[in-house]
Amino acid sequence: MSLAPFPDLNAALTDCDGAERSRVRVPIWEALALAIITIILSRGLVRIPKAIPNPAPGMAAVINFAIVTNTARAAQGGAVCPVYLSGYRAATGSAMFEVTDHIGDSGGPRYLTSRGERAPSGWVTDMDTCDEEARNAEAARRGVSTKDLQCDEYPFASTWEGGEEHKDWVSLRLVLARHNSVQGGTLSGFLRKCGLNQGDRFKVETWNGITKYYTDESKTRECP
Repeated sequence: MSLAPFPDLNAALTDCDGAERSRVRVPIWEALALAIITIILSRGLVRIPKAIPNPAPGMAAVINFAIVTNTARAAQGGAVCPVYLSGYRAATGSAMFEVTDHIGDSGGPRYLTSRGERAPSGWVTDMDTCDEEARNAEAARRGVSTKDLQCDEYPFASTWEGGEEHKDWVSLRLVLARHNSVQGGTLSGFLRKCGLNQGDRFKVETWNGITKYYTDESKTRECP
């Protein structure tokens, strides 16, 4: 399948560490520019509007006499989303590509909201995709035991977009249990390291490399 393209795949990606990387950092040249603009404004030489809507990413905009980058503007409004980049393998090297393929194929939402805990998943065994008959057929097709298979859910059961209450649109797929276990570990690590609590938003992306997650300003996405 063709996975969603992602920029800077060759760049070093740093795992997010909560508030430290979500702080707004203003480059020195912007601070100097702010000082100059403040002097100009204080002398009444130039009048600048108090708000410039939707500044282009990476470009400075003068808002209420302060220079704020697009990322900083989003951070002030609490709209910067940590990104969970689901890959074909975890950092340990363990495979999880069956789950990543499922995310890519599902057509489900890519902006999700943390529940703060995982919702019960017992309901999936009553669905045609993951019931006993489906498991037996898939196990026979693969030549594995039914114990080697698990029912993967997307959106994740740990988000408000997933779970039994949304079973009419949650995508289910039987995948190798070890892939599901590995992916679950990376997702838990992402939620923990990024300090995501109930109601916090994040974005899901897929690619064919190693699973990453981060919030540093150069690689953020904004929630709609």
